[in-house]
Amino acid sequence: MASAAVDPEIDAILRIIKKQESVSVYALSKMLQWSYGKTERKVADLIKEGTVFASTRVDGGRNLKMLSLKPVSMDRENDIKHEKSTNHDILKEAFQHLHGIFLELNELGIDPTPALFSYAEKVGIDRERLMAMFDTAEQAIES
Repeated sequence: MASAAVDPEIDAILRIIKKQESVSVYALSKMLQWSYGKTERKVADLIKEGTVFASTRVDGGRNLKMLSLKPVSMDRENDIKHEKSTNHDILKEAFQHLHGIFLELNELGIDPTPALFSYAEKVGIDRERLMAMFDTAEQAIES
């Protein structure tokens, strides 16, 4: 295989991966305006060389091969724990903002309860379950 220094196509791949940090083969092929097959073949060579590293991510039920110039972590269990912790922090922050919005609505004299119950009915959540979810969220905010 030609080295990246003399192959402008390989150089283009490496520049995009470096800039994006993590990019799927599909997205890379679109950015390069190449066929998926051509992109996959070039990337496979770079992976074999150890120049590019690949991991798999599920997005919308599809397996995406994600590319990076950094090695993929071998400690997947720790990565999952970190991801769950990060997701928990994001959800907690979202609930804090939602709680703040409800407080703001109440201060403005607007009762959000009818809209909440209407939404719950539309998506098939009974009122008791909805209230239990909000109680759980409020406990998470306070902890």
